Amino acid sequence: TYLDMMWTEKREGKDAFDMDRVDSLGWYYGAKYRRRMDEHRYDHPDDLFDGHAYVKGAWVLHMLRRKLGEAGFKRAVRHYVKKHQQTVVESVDLRRAFEEATGAQLVDFFAQWVERPGHPELQFSSAWDEESKSLTLSIKQTGEPYRLRVPVHVHGAFGHREERVVLAKKQHEVALHYPSRPDFVEVDPHGDLLMKVKWETPAAALAAQLARGSSALSRRRAARSLGEGETGDVAIGALEAASLRAKEHPKVRAAALRALGRLGGVRAREALLVGLADPD
Repeated sequence: TYLDMMWTEKREGKDAFDMDRVDSLGWYYGAKYRRRMDEHRYDHPDDLFDGHAYVKGAWVLHMLRRKLGEAGFKRAVRHYVKKHQQTVVESVDLRRAFEEATGAQLVDFFAQWVERPGHPELQFSSAWDEESKSLTLSIKQTGEPYRLRVPVHVHGAFGHREERVVLAKKQHEVALHYPSRPDFVEVDPHGDLLMKVKWETPAAALAAQLARGSSALSRRRAARSLGEGETGDVAIGALEAASLRAKEHPKVRAAALRALGRLGGVRAREALLVGLADPD
C-alpha cells in the first residue's frame, strides 16, 4: 500500500502523494474498533486484512521514512527484504532489520505505533500577546498521551517559520516569539503524522491559509473548514478565489467548490456561477 503511494509521489508529485495518504484514512478511521497492528487474536485470518494492516501500516512506514530519512529508509527496506526473503516474519523482524541497517533505536516507536491500538487525538488553541510578541500554543491530548514531534508552520509579515513542538504529556503549552502577530498557523501541513487535530480557527486565518498554505493538503483543509463555518464575505471571497486559481491543485479547487455549495446563499451561488466560464 505504501509503495503504491510512493509511486504516486514519483509520478504526480508530493501534493498528490500527501492527498493519496490522507484520503486513504477513511478505511482505517471508518472501522468501529481499534486494535494493535500486531494482533494475534482473531476468529478468522481475514479479520486482520483491514484498514489497520494496510492503511495504518502504510502510515507507520511513512513515519519511519520521515524518522530515518530517505537514504536510511531505503537502505533498511533493502536489508529487510534481503534478510527475510522466502521466510515468515512478524513486526519485530521488521524493527530489528531497520535497526541493523540504520543504527536507530526503534523499540519506543514500535511500542507506540504498532503495539498500541489507536492514534493521537489533539486539541489545539492559540493566543497572541502583543506586549511580549509571543504566540502561545496550548495542546491537549485525549487519553494516554503519545510522544510526538509535531511540525508547526507559522506565517506572517515576518515570513514563514517552521517549528517543532515536542509533546509527551496530556497538556502542553509552548510560547513562540515573532516580530508581529502571525497571519495563520499550520499544524503538520504535509500530513506526516497519523493523528486527528481539532482547532477552531478564525475565518480570516483560514482564508490566508487557503491562499498561502505550505501544501495543497493544508490549503484543502482550510477550504473544508471555511465550508463548515458561517457564511460571510471573507469565507466566500477566499473560496471563490481558490476555486478559480488555475495553478491550484485540482483537489483544492474541488474542495473550495464543495465548501461554497455547503455554505449556500446568494453570494455563494454567484461565486459558483462565475466558475461556469472556467474550462475545468
